[in-house]
Amino acid sequence: MKYLTLIPFMIATSAISETEMSIDEFERHATGRTFDFYSPQGLVGTERYLPDRQVEWAFDGQQCVFGEYFEWNGLVCFSYSYYGEVDNKPQCWRMVRTTDGVVAQFYGDQGFDGSVQYMRPTTREMSCTGPEVGV
Repeated sequence: MKYLTLIPFMIATSAISETEMSIDEFERHATGRTFDFYSPQGLVGTERYLPDRQVEWAFDGQQCVFGEYFEWNGLVCFSYSYYGEVDNKPQCWRMVRTTDGVVAQFYGDQGFDGSVQYMRPTTREMSCTGPEVGV
């Protein structure tokens, strides 16, 4: 009988343990911080969140690129500039706050494709390769 009394608590806890973040909530959470992004296979890259929804991103061991993020249909979308050219195909994510941190769920042309990345705060500096280093 005591287990039956725990079921409503467990359902309520699981319902509040994952909360979709609005763009404003995400901005407050991320601005001024740097995060490593991990897929189930390991480190994907690092992103630094600057004021005014500006970002600096680098895949692990790759060149840094600058970009911005914005809201589209309730998703947080990122657009980057590669070698001075703006990428016209933004990358859109559903940001979900969990008890373990923020999980980013990728939404492509067909909706959620099953790809997830886990945001983990980092204090290490971004190491960028490529022609714009030091510029």
